[in-house]
Amino acid sequence: IAIAARARTYELANEKLKGMMEKPGGALEWSRKHNAEFELDKTALVCLSRKRIPDANNPGKTVPVPRPPITISGHTIHPSSSHKFLGVIIDQELRFKEQAASALAKGTKYTLACSRMTRMTKGIKGRWMRRLYEGVIL
Repeated sequence: IAIAARARTYELANEKLKGMMEKPGGALEWSRKHNAEFELDKTALVCLSRKRIPDANNPGKTVPVPRPPITISGHTIHPSSSHKFLGVIIDQELRFKEQAASALAKGTKYTLACSRMTRMTKGIKGRWMRRLYEGVIL
């Protein structure tokens, strides 16, 4: 499940999220009614923004704005820099660098596996490898 809130500050967004979860008829009550309680220990919080502030330790450098944690029903959820949602890795600045690296690693893994299967002496024939490549990888 994904719940999104938009606000001028992270604190206001967290208040909105907390309200959506804890209000009467909110997400927590709905989950109890439908016997599908949320496991708040496994919940992720990703605050999306590219806003940066000057780094006090390194003049001339910037760092992302600090993201505050949220407390829902006594569980404190600390923000993470990225999270996998529906197979896509979403990072806090929406740059998708981790997603691209993951896709590249998977592609490399499959390509190397295909090259190992098509050895000259003991591998499968080229036409069968082409079929496998087109059916599985593409």
